[in-house]
Amino acid sequence: MAGTQRLATRFGAALVCVRYREDTSKNLRYTTVELVVDERPGKPSTAQVRIGYQESSLRRQVKEAGGVWDARQKLWNLPKTAIRRLNLKDRGVPKNG
Repeated sequence: MAGTQRLATRFGAALVCVRYREDTSKNLRYTTVELVVDERPGKPSTAQVRIGYQESSLRRQVKEAGGVWDARQKLWNLPKTAIRRLNLKDRGVPKNG
C-alpha cells in the first residue's frame, strides 16, 4: 500500500510491521506501526557445572571460556555454548526450584 511505502521511507530499517484497522461505527481508520527501538547483544544462557579442585587444567579452561566461580554454591557458572564446546554436559547441576 502507498501508506506503507511512506512509512517505510519515514522509519527505514526500524520498521517491522504496519497494520491497518477500521472502526466502522466511528468511521475511522487506524494505522499502527511496530518499530525496533533498541538493539543489543543478549546475555548468553548459562548453567552451573561442578569441577573438582584437583582439575586445575580444566578449571583454567573454564575460566578462559568465561566461567565464573560461585563460592557460596561451590559451582562454576558457565555459558552453555562453552559447556558444549568443553564437553561438560555430564557435569551440569540441575537448577533448584
